[in-house]
Amino acid sequence: MPGKIKSLIFDLDGVITNTAEYHYRAWKQLADEEGIPFTRADNEHLRGVSRRESLLLLLKGRPYSEVQMQAMMDRKNRYYQDMLTQITPADLLPGVRDLFDRLEAANIQSALASASRNASMVIERLGIADRLAVVADGNSVTRPKPQPDLFRFAAARLGCMPGESLVVEDAAAGIDAALRAGMPCLALGPAERFALIEARYGPIPRRDDLNGLQLAEIEAAARRDATWSVSQTQFSAEQQHHMETVFTAGNGYFCSRGSIEEGYPGDHPLTLAHGIFDDIPIVRTELANLPDWMDLTLTIDGQLFRLDQGECLSFDRRLDLRTGILKRELRWRAPNGVVLDLTFERFASYTREHVAALRLLITAVSRPCHVTIETGIDGHVSNEDLLHWDHIGQGQSPTNVL
Repeated sequence: MPGKIKSLIFDLDGVITNTAEYHYRAWKQLADEEGIPFTRADNEHLRGVSRRESLLLLLKGRPYSEVQMQAMMDRKNRYYQDMLTQITPADLLPGVRDLFDRLEAANIQSALASASRNASMVIERLGIADRLAVVADGNSVTRPKPQPDLFRFAAARLGCMPGESLVVEDAAAGIDAALRAGMPCLALGPAERFALIEARYGPIPRRDDLNGLQLAEIEAAARRDATWSVSQTQFSAEQQHHMETVFTAGNGYFCSRGSIEEGYPGDHPLTLAHGIFDDIPIVRTELANLPDWMDLTLTIDGQLFRLDQGECLSFDRRLDLRTGILKRELRWRAPNGVVLDLTFERFASYTREHVAALRLLITAVSRPCHVTIETGIDGHVSNEDLLHWDHIGQGQSPTNVL
């Protein structure tokens, strides 16, 4: 629900403690030894990035073998770990301990999601391991930030839907990852650090640090602007047919009805060409249909995913009128007991009128499972069982019409 936050997921470096300085010193020592110029401005690009990606940024295209790069990463990590022995609970950044107290009193969980593989060592030395319900680090997932995997992993371990967790980050890559994960976020640091992200996503709540952060500000950061969205917070089989119309999205060249991607009994998935009408004398004149580009079949451990099967535990669908993105988030329990979080996003490009995109994020909540996704474009579509185009099959027709 908008504004209803059940957990906060924190980055580590630059948010809870200033190990970012230790990272800089370790990379600087390595760069000096290799004769590579490396400044604090260069270090800004390494915020929230994995160790390997950081090294590649530091090298700036200089040729090194894989063996050499691994040795360099190991050296940097040794320098960094030596510095970590200096950390004590006094190194918590201002406001962190008080914020943990406020969250605990409000029954809001706290978690850590850091790209660092040394995160567990750091939080032990800071004395806050018992304040964190979940610790997700560089060992937890394969793909680092700005991919959404780490935050989705943490939210699933917390038992929260993505929209129920607020991410606190000081790096542009981390904010990007949170937004890709479908999570509200709070950015820490100077505005210029997040300028490119805001140019892409719009305004992002921001403050300098956590000192004095109150629950009301957390709720405000998590709240979606209802004036710019059309929303549905509960799935209704009876209303699904009407919702197809409400959640129609397009770009002025074509539009797609708001039918759900995996299909539902009685749905009428249609993509319609604007300004092109059929010439078949039926009850009413209709826009001509285009091929269905959202044809999708999803199976979980061999079990077909559909909302008329299993149990829908939570549901939230929103059409953002600023971005044109239609997002559907839900938690679903399969008949075999597997629980999944699924986020569907789709949009039709305004600048490239022939382009539309569909993205699906799946997180296994209860246990690992095998997922199979089949997608395609269905060219045999109709309105009221009437085809608006001659079905000529694949290949080229004698009249050069495909």
